[in-house]
Amino acid sequence: MAELKIYTKTGCPFCEKALKHYREEGVDFVEINTSEDEQARQYVAEEFGADRVPIIVEDEELVQIGFAGGG
Repeated sequence: MAELKIYTKTGCPFCEKALKHYREEGVDFVEINTSEDEQARQYVAEEFGADRVPIIVEDEELVQIGFAGGG
């Protein structure tokens, strides 16, 4: 089974939309808040060159950065 991770930041409306979308779709995921986890913030910056959230990763492969769709 694929592991989906959504890297978020406190107060991010796009993160909230992404989380809501995946919950409504019944998709299991792990939320990692980069505002609270400095190592996670550094990881996504180094691994994916990401400077914004949400960052959606499936099985350690980047799916997308940012979120405009869904709910």
